[in-house]
Amino acid sequence: MSSAAVRCNTLHTRYDCSIACASASTHDPKWNLSELRTLLAEDWRQAVAQISLPPLTEMMIYALSGGKCLRGLLLLAVADSCNGSRDQARQAAVAIEMLHAASLVVDDLPALDDTPMRRGTQSLYKRYGEAAAILTAHALVAAAFEIVSQISSAPERLLRITNLVAATIGARGMAAGELLDPCNSVSRDIDVSSLKTGSLFRLVAQIAAVLAGSEELAEDLGQLGLRIGICYQLVDDFRDDDLESNKAALYEAGRRSWRECVELFSLLRARLHIATPIETWLSEFHDASVTIIDASLSGPESSENRSAFGSTEGPRDLQL
Repeated sequence: MSSAAVRCNTLHTRYDCSIACASASTHDPKWNLSELRTLLAEDWRQAVAQISLPPLTEMMIYALSGGKCLRGLLLLAVADSCNGSRDQARQAAVAIEMLHAASLVVDDLPALDDTPMRRGTQSLYKRYGEAAAILTAHALVAAAFEIVSQISSAPERLLRITNLVAATIGARGMAAGELLDPCNSVSRDIDVSSLKTGSLFRLVAQIAAVLAGSEELAEDLGQLGLRIGICYQLVDDFRDDDLESNKAALYEAGRRSWRECVELFSLLRARLHIATPIETWLSEFHDASVTIIDASLSGPESSENRSAFGSTEGPRDLQL
């Protein structure tokens, strides 16, 4: 993770980075992402221990382990940028990580993607069996709702968040996206990504804004989250796709998606209490995306492949 905020030489030229707070993640202890990631991991471990019984405790912890907590950290970033309560945001972030983990457990099942490995180890159904995986996913979703209900916030805000969560994971969101997932074409990937991946990132930003009492920002920040989620999915698809023709299309779509993220954030920046937390998160996301793409293009034909994917500006070859 770069110590500076979002860097203009790797992003769209319309974004003025000179007003960003330099070295935010290094000098602001609240925004050391590595420390915050560790803190969130401690939070969800404690939460699981308090609201589960064996053997589901072990399985829920297994499902949550090994992730980067990108969604939970984005929730903290948006909450801090809106001057929200960090304690409330941490509780909501745990709920989000549980929802995400549940979606991965379901996604890996033989009836869907039949993925034997997840985060460098056996997927949950491979280790504990299909029945245990299904029940673990149910338990994680239920735990997420339980945690949301216990956040010390105004009842109307919790009701709003509960409605947002239900809509996001249901037939208008992630469930629909999962069902459409086999329709694998670049032209449809944006739609599927909006439902399956983008909707959860959108939820993250909306929850943070609602908890902070910034309901007027919830929709626009949700749109930023949606664009981030689409970009994330495109980078993930780029890494996993072996066809060069698909990679080229996915890369260009990813570039467009990233520019949309930056342009929207530029418009929202002046309306935030402080921009540093979201900038810090975006910088890590950018760097991680570039690392994934660089690794995917490594090899003797790497330079030739990069030039085929579009223009190269700034110190990095890839302008994602």
